Amino acid sequence: MGTTHIDHESEPLIAFSKVEVSSPGFNGPLLEHVSFTLHAGQSLVLSGPAGNGKSTAIGLVMGGGKPTAGLVSVFGRHPHLLDADDLDAMRARIGYVPQNGGLLSNLLLTENISLPLRYHRAADDATVRTALSRVQTLLGIEDLPAIPSAIANLRLRRLAALAKALILEPRLLILDEPTRDLAGFAKLDFWKLLSGLQTSHGIAILAATSDAETAYALGGQVISLPARHHVATARLGERSPAGTGVFRPA
Repeated sequence: MGTTHIDHESEPLIAFSKVEVSSPGFNGPLLEHVSFTLHAGQSLVLSGPAGNGKSTAIGLVMGGGKPTAGLVSVFGRHPHLLDADDLDAMRARIGYVPQNGGLLSNLLLTENISLPLRYHRAADDATVRTALSRVQTLLGIEDLPAIPSAIANLRLRRLAALAKALILEPRLLILDEPTRDLAGFAKLDFWKLLSGLQTSHGIAILAATSDAETAYALGGQVISLPARHHVATARLGERSPAGTGVFRPA
Protein backbone atom coordinates (compact mmCIF):
# COMPACT_ATOMS: atom_id res chain seq x y z
CA MET A 1 0.00 0.00 0.00
CA GLY A 2 1.27 3.47 -0.89
CA THR A 3 1.65 6.40 1.44
CA THR A 4 -1.69 7.78 2.60
CA HIS A 5 -2.43 11.47 2.00
CA ILE A 6 -2.83 13.32 5.29
CA ASP A 7 -4.84 16.49 5.84
CA HIS A 8 -3.28 18.24 8.84
CA GLU A 9 -5.64 21.21 8.50
CA SER A 10 -8.73 19.26 9.56
CA GLU A 11 -10.12 19.16 13.09
CA PRO A 12 -7.65 17.52 15.48
CA LEU A 13 -8.32 13.96 16.58
CA ILE A 14 -7.16 14.88 20.09
CA ALA A 15 -6.91 18.32 21.68
CA PHE A 16 -5.78 19.27 25.19
CA SER A 17 -6.28 22.91 26.21
CA LYS A 18 -4.70 24.04 29.51
CA VAL A 19 -5.53 20.70 31.10
CA GLU A 20 -4.98 20.20 34.80
CA VAL A 21 -5.59 17.12 36.93
CA SER A 22 -5.32 17.17 40.71
CA SER A 23 -5.63 14.22 43.05
CA PRO A 24 -5.80 13.97 46.86
CA GLY A 25 -2.61 12.64 48.38
CA PHE A 26 -0.31 14.12 45.73
CA ASN A 27 1.89 17.15 46.28
CA GLY A 28 0.67 19.34 43.45
CA PRO A 29 -1.27 18.48 40.30
CA LEU A 30 -0.63 15.35 38.25
CA LEU A 31 -0.97 17.48 35.11
CA GLU A 32 -0.66 21.24 34.92
CA HIS A 33 -1.42 23.55 31.96
CA VAL A 34 -0.93 20.79 29.37
CA SER A 35 -1.91 21.82 25.84
CA PHE A 36 -1.38 19.98 22.56
CA THR A 37 -3.19 18.83 19.43
CA LEU A 38 -2.85 15.64 17.43
CA HIS A 39 -4.09 15.60 13.84
CA ALA A 40 -4.62 12.73 11.44
CA GLY A 41 -1.36 11.06 10.48
CA GLN A 42 0.71 12.80 13.15
CA SER A 43 2.53 11.27 16.12
CA LEU A 44 3.07 12.62 19.61
CA VAL A 45 4.93 11.10 22.53
CA LEU A 46 4.36 11.94 26.19
CA SER A 47 7.71 11.40 27.85
CA GLY A 48 9.24 11.41 31.30
CA PRO A 49 9.77 9.36 34.45
CA ALA A 50 7.12 7.28 36.19
CA GLY A 51 4.51 9.23 38.11
CA ASN A 52 4.63 12.39 36.00
CA GLY A 53 1.10 12.17 34.58
CA LYS A 54 1.66 10.40 31.25
CA SER A 55 -0.82 7.61 31.95
CA THR A 56 -3.22 10.12 33.49
CA ALA A 57 -3.30 11.97 30.17
CA ILE A 58 -3.93 8.72 28.30
CA GLY A 59 -6.77 7.97 30.70
CA LEU A 60 -8.38 11.33 29.93
CA VAL A 61 -8.33 10.52 26.21
CA MET A 62 -9.94 7.13 26.81
CA GLY A 63 -12.65 8.59 29.02
CA GLY A 64 -11.30 7.08 32.20
CA GLY A 65 -11.34 10.36 34.10
CA LYS A 66 -12.07 14.05 33.79
CA PRO A 67 -9.82 17.09 33.99
CA THR A 68 -9.88 19.30 37.06
CA ALA A 69 -9.53 22.25 34.70
CA GLY A 70 -9.16 22.78 30.98
CA LEU A 71 -10.66 20.90 28.05
CA VAL A 72 -10.00 17.49 26.50
CA SER A 73 -11.59 16.61 23.17
CA VAL A 74 -11.37 13.41 21.13
CA PHE A 75 -12.92 13.35 17.65
CA GLY A 76 -14.44 16.71 18.55
CA ARG A 77 -16.20 15.49 21.71
CA HIS A 78 -15.38 15.52 25.42
CA PRO A 79 -14.90 11.90 26.57
CA HIS A 80 -15.85 12.46 30.21
CA LEU A 81 -19.24 13.88 29.16
CA LEU A 82 -20.24 10.91 26.98
CA ASP A 83 -22.80 8.35 28.09
CA ALA A 84 -21.80 4.68 28.23
CA ASP A 85 -22.93 3.86 24.68
CA ASP A 86 -21.24 6.88 23.10
CA LEU A 87 -18.06 6.26 25.08
CA ASP A 88 -18.00 2.65 23.93
CA ALA A 89 -18.47 3.80 20.32
CA MET A 90 -15.64 6.33 20.68
CA ARG A 91 -13.30 3.70 22.11
CA ALA A 92 -14.11 1.37 19.21
CA ARG A 93 -12.59 3.98 16.88
CA ILE A 94 -9.30 3.93 18.81
CA GLY A 95 -6.65 1.24 18.77
CA TYR A 96 -5.53 1.11 22.40
CA VAL A 97 -2.56 -0.75 23.89
CA PRO A 98 -2.50 -0.48 27.72
CA GLN A 99 0.66 -0.91 29.77
CA ASN A 100 0.11 -4.61 30.35
CA GLY A 101 -0.93 -5.23 26.74
CA GLY A 102 -4.52 -6.10 27.60
CA LEU A 103 -4.23 -9.75 26.52
CA LEU A 104 -6.21 -12.50 28.24
CA SER A 105 -3.75 -15.09 29.51
CA ASN A 106 -5.90 -18.16 28.76
CA LEU A 107 -6.62 -17.25 25.12
CA LEU A 108 -4.40 -17.99 22.15
CA LEU A 109 -2.53 -15.00 20.74
CA THR A 110 -4.75 -15.01 17.64
CA GLU A 111 -7.89 -15.26 19.77
CA ASN A 112 -6.77 -12.19 21.69
CA ILE A 113 -6.12 -10.29 18.47
CA SER A 114 -9.61 -11.04 17.12
CA LEU A 115 -11.50 -10.08 20.30
CA PRO A 116 -12.41 -6.52 19.16
CA LEU A 117 -13.94 -7.95 15.97
CA ARG A 118 -16.01 -10.43 17.94
CA TYR A 119 -17.10 -7.89 20.55
CA HIS A 120 -17.72 -4.73 18.52
CA ARG A 121 -18.83 -6.22 15.20
CA ALA A 122 -19.97 -9.77 15.97
CA ALA A 123 -17.76 -10.85 13.06
CA ASP A 124 -18.11 -14.36 11.63
CA ASP A 125 -15.20 -16.78 11.34
CA ALA A 126 -14.45 -15.94 7.70
CA THR A 127 -14.26 -12.21 8.45
CA VAL A 128 -12.01 -12.90 11.43
CA ARG A 129 -9.65 -15.06 9.37
CA THR A 130 -9.33 -12.37 6.70
CA ALA A 131 -8.69 -9.62 9.25
CA LEU A 132 -6.17 -11.75 11.14
CA SER A 133 -4.26 -12.46 7.94
CA ARG A 134 -4.21 -8.76 7.08
CA VAL A 135 -2.93 -7.51 10.42
CA GLN A 136 -0.43 -10.35 10.89
CA THR A 137 1.05 -9.61 7.47
CA LEU A 138 1.13 -5.90 8.30
CA LEU A 139 3.24 -6.57 11.41
CA GLY A 140 5.31 -9.40 9.98
CA ILE A 141 3.91 -12.03 12.35
CA GLU A 142 2.34 -14.42 9.82
CA ASP A 143 3.81 -17.41 11.69
CA LEU A 144 2.43 -16.45 15.09
CA PRO A 145 2.50 -19.64 17.20
CA ALA A 146 -0.78 -21.17 18.39
CA ILE A 147 -0.04 -20.65 22.08
CA PRO A 148 -1.79 -18.85 24.94
CA SER A 149 -0.48 -15.39 25.65
CA ALA A 150 0.54 -16.54 29.15
CA ILE A 151 3.45 -18.57 27.74
CA ALA A 152 4.41 -16.30 24.84
CA ASN A 153 7.59 -14.28 25.12
CA LEU A 154 7.39 -10.55 25.78
CA ARG A 155 8.10 -9.52 22.18
CA LEU A 156 5.27 -11.70 20.83
CA ARG A 157 2.89 -10.38 23.49
CA ARG A 158 3.73 -6.79 22.55
CA LEU A 159 3.18 -7.49 18.85
CA ALA A 160 -0.06 -9.37 19.52
CA ALA A 161 -1.33 -6.46 21.62
CA LEU A 162 -0.49 -4.08 18.77
CA ALA A 163 -2.23 -6.35 16.27
CA LYS A 164 -5.31 -6.43 18.50
CA ALA A 165 -5.32 -2.62 18.58
CA LEU A 166 -5.10 -2.48 14.78
CA ILE A 167 -7.65 -5.18 13.92
CA LEU A 168 -10.52 -2.67 13.50
CA GLU A 169 -8.36 -0.42 11.27
CA PRO A 170 -8.49 2.65 13.53
CA ARG A 171 -7.42 6.16 12.52
CA LEU A 172 -5.96 6.70 15.99
CA LEU A 173 -3.55 4.44 17.90
CA ILE A 174 -2.81 5.03 21.59
CA LEU A 175 -0.08 3.17 23.45
CA ASP A 176 0.88 3.34 27.13
CA GLU A 177 4.52 2.33 27.78
CA PRO A 178 4.59 0.04 24.70
CA THR A 179 8.30 -0.83 24.95
CA ARG A 180 8.58 -1.32 28.71
CA ASP A 181 10.90 -4.24 29.61
CA LEU A 182 11.93 -4.84 26.00
CA ALA A 183 15.65 -5.03 25.22
CA GLY A 184 17.31 -2.01 23.61
CA PHE A 185 17.23 -3.17 19.99
CA ALA A 186 13.72 -4.57 20.39
CA LYS A 187 12.56 -1.17 21.67
CA LEU A 188 14.03 0.61 18.68
CA ASP A 189 12.53 -1.92 16.26
CA PHE A 190 9.09 -1.43 17.83
CA TRP A 191 9.21 2.35 17.38
CA LYS A 192 10.40 1.90 13.79
CA LEU A 193 7.47 -0.44 13.18
CA LEU A 194 5.07 2.21 14.48
CA SER A 195 6.72 4.83 12.28
CA GLY A 196 6.20 2.61 9.25
CA LEU A 197 2.53 2.14 10.09
CA GLN A 198 2.08 5.88 10.41
CA THR A 199 3.75 6.57 7.08
CA SER A 200 2.04 3.84 5.07
CA HIS A 201 -1.45 3.96 6.59
CA GLY A 202 -1.82 7.51 7.91
CA ILE A 203 -2.50 6.36 11.47
CA ALA A 204 -2.23 9.03 14.16
CA ILE A 205 -0.22 7.83 17.16
CA LEU A 206 -0.23 9.01 20.77
CA ALA A 207 2.22 7.18 23.01
CA ALA A 208 3.32 7.52 26.62
CA THR A 209 6.80 6.25 27.39
CA SER A 210 9.74 6.43 29.75
CA ASP A 211 11.97 5.34 26.85
CA ALA A 212 12.25 8.65 25.04
CA GLU A 213 15.71 7.88 23.67
CA THR A 214 14.40 5.05 21.46
CA ALA A 215 11.12 6.86 20.76
CA TYR A 216 13.11 9.25 18.56
CA ALA A 217 12.64 6.63 15.84
CA LEU A 218 8.95 7.51 15.63
CA GLY A 219 9.89 10.93 14.28
CA GLY A 220 7.08 13.12 15.58
CA GLN A 221 6.62 15.56 18.46
CA VAL A 222 7.40 14.92 22.11
CA ILE A 223 5.96 16.53 25.21
CA SER A 224 8.31 16.02 28.12
CA LEU A 225 6.77 15.98 31.59
CA PRO A 226 9.89 15.73 33.78
CA ALA A 227 8.13 17.12 36.86
CA ARG A 228 4.56 17.79 37.90
CA HIS A 229 5.06 21.56 37.71
CA HIS A 230 6.93 21.83 34.42
CA VAL A 231 6.06 20.99 30.83
CA ALA A 232 8.58 21.34 27.99
CA THR A 233 8.02 20.53 24.33
CA ALA A 234 10.48 19.51 21.64
CA ARG A 235 10.62 17.71 18.34
CA LEU A 236 11.63 14.08 18.42
CA GLY A 237 15.16 14.12 17.08
CA GLU A 238 16.10 17.37 18.85
CA ARG A 239 18.32 15.97 21.56
CA SER A 240 19.28 17.87 24.67
CA PRO A 241 22.79 19.20 25.27
CA ALA A 242 25.16 16.27 25.70
CA GLY A 243 24.87 14.53 29.03
CA THR A 244 21.86 16.39 30.37
CA GLY A 245 19.18 13.90 29.35
CA VAL A 246 16.68 16.76 29.15
CA PHE A 247 14.78 17.93 26.07
CA ARG A 248 15.32 21.44 24.79
CA PRO A 249 12.19 23.56 25.23
CA ALA A 250 10.66 24.48 21.88
